Amino acid sequence: MSALCGKTPETLEHLFLQCDWTAQVWLLSPWPLRLNTLDSISIVNWVKMIIDPKSFLALDDEATKEFQLFAVIMCDQVWMCRNKAQVDGIEITSVDLARQVYKSFKEHKQAWMMQCKNSSKDNTWIPPPPNWIKLNFDAAIREGKTSVAVVGRDQKGNLVATWVEQRCPGSPLSGEANAALLAIQRAVEAGFKNVVIEGDALNVIEPLRNQLIAPHWSIKFVVEDILYFAKGLDNVKFSFVCRVGNEAAHLLARWVAILNWNGPVPISNLSTLIIQALDRDGNKPNLDYMSLFCRK
Repeated sequence: MSALCGKTPETLEHLFLQCDWTAQVWLLSPWPLRLNTLDSISIVNWVKMIIDPKSFLALDDEATKEFQLFAVIMCDQVWMCRNKAQVDGIEITSVDLARQVYKSFKEHKQAWMMQCKNSSKDNTWIPPPPNWIKLNFDAAIREGKTSVAVVGRDQKGNLVATWVEQRCPGSPLSGEANAALLAIQRAVEAGFKNVVIEGDALNVIEPLRNQLIAPHWSIKFVVEDILYFAKGLDNVKFSFVCRVGNEAAHLLARWVAILNWNGPVPISNLSTLIIQALDRDGNKPNLDYMSLFCRK
């Protein structure tokens, strides 16, 4: 029987399209779909509808992107609730889940907000000035944990450092802020003097670049810690780049989330996708970079 409603044998179609519990969550969403009008479609067609909602819901381009994000979060949360109910006996009301999904939706929108239209340089990874190190950071949010990753390169694009950590679960915004904190902590420990801290979360970078801009309350203390560690460097700059220019850190965070890795990552262990991302940026790994971790 369904772990959520307890009324009907569970199938994917029932869980995501026919269950009264799921239907209530959708009715409380920004897109109050009446799932009872969709109960005859298959799960395959439901996925197609999420991929191309314009054809089904007559949405404009901006609304299409937002619906896709919301629907993916909704499906993920419904599946998570089903597992918790079935395995752990933990139940949640449809109203509470609707609030949780909407909160996660807003946080995802905010954490990955990108303003790339006015500056093409924000689309590309650019090497730091001579005698500087650029540390790109990112986070991967998974159930039960947050994986944060840092990729460091010099003015020639040589890979000089990679650090990763598994941290407590939290919001995407909190994950990005903690990834930036890891970057500056490791920069101080490695003895770097001139550092660029770069990421694709504008709402983390802006309050670091301009202290007149108040950070979101949830990352206020993390931002304060980052600025404290910045005092241990001769020079530090905070830089925003779009996702395409932050791909190496993005892929590293996703990869170590699977491996559950902590600490520096040797070049020989990096996945092919990460090496390819570094190559696309026009740079090569520095085989001597592990010596940075041995400084006294």
